[in-house]
Amino acid sequence: MNKFSIVCPIYNSERFLNECIESVLSQSYGNWELILVDDGSTDSSPQICDDHAKRNNQIVVIHEGNNGQLMARLSGVNKATGSHIIFLDSDDTLEKDALFILDKKLNETSNIDLLFFNAKTFGDPASQKNLFLFSEDRLIEGLENYIIFDELYAKRVFGYSCFCCFRKGIFDNKDIYSNLDKECRYTEDFIFLYNCVNSSKVFRLIIDVLYNYRMVESSASHNIQFKDKKHRFSNYSKVYSELINAHQYISFETKIAETLLWSAVSYLSASPNASFKDEFKFVKSSVFIKQRKYFKIKSKYLKLLRFFISHNFKFMTKVLLKGHQ
Repeated sequence: MNKFSIVCPIYNSERFLNECIESVLSQSYGNWELILVDDGSTDSSPQICDDHAKRNNQIVVIHEGNNGQLMARLSGVNKATGSHIIFLDSDDTLEKDALFILDKKLNETSNIDLLFFNAKTFGDPASQKNLFLFSEDRLIEGLENYIIFDELYAKRVFGYSCFCCFRKGIFDNKDIYSNLDKECRYTEDFIFLYNCVNSSKVFRLIIDVLYNYRMVESSASHNIQFKDKKHRFSNYSKVYSELINAHQYISFETKIAETLLWSAVSYLSASPNASFKDEFKFVKSSVFIKQRKYFKIKSKYLKLLRFFISHNFKFMTKVLLKGHQ
């Protein structure tokens, strides 16, 4: 019988925290532990966590300083006693039968490292819709893990570790932590999931919708400052070049180029006027020099985008960015 350790990082989440916790308490499958990691909250979140832990011995609370979501998750993983790890954001919820379905799917195939599932959005201002839709159950194993990158990128799941169940044993591989930046607050999921996939051999994709992703305008992922956009671009550049180096014939090469270049546009359009020339040189060296051979892709859209960036047109990068949003 699989035991699930649900790790929930929390920072000033009093508005939705009870709903999040209740979605775990109401699970139809009973073998779980909920690890609430208070990441230095200044609202009533710490008290909410402690109150729930007093009433239910399956809930564990960790209080620590504000180190960011990534470090909070890793604290939870270190505390976990389950066979499998699920990450749950504090404003999101799980479907009632989520753990029951995961247990069933894991028992059908032994040694699954990562099991990806579908999710849907909820909450204002978004209407409910499927976020990422796997159309069929699929088992992927062997050395060709580029197939999983292809599948995840095609479904726009790449970088969302909440839509995955992890075998706890993969976290014994220190390579997962080797290039993680403690100061990174916005693309930490992207790097983390990339490392986890690289450290795994058996994957399963299922069609079941198990996770509810709340759309909140004030979410940190929707309010990114200039320095974080630069950090995001740097991370994208590193990972994408590694992907294409390792797997020469991946089918999503054009999408990789588009994402990286749009990340550059977003970062450049937010740069201060005084430092724009320096930031432009950084982008040009990253995309048009270091990765030149990877981005000679035949696409009118990409040619236009490359032209505006390479010719240092800050005004047009802002126009392009606005049109893309």
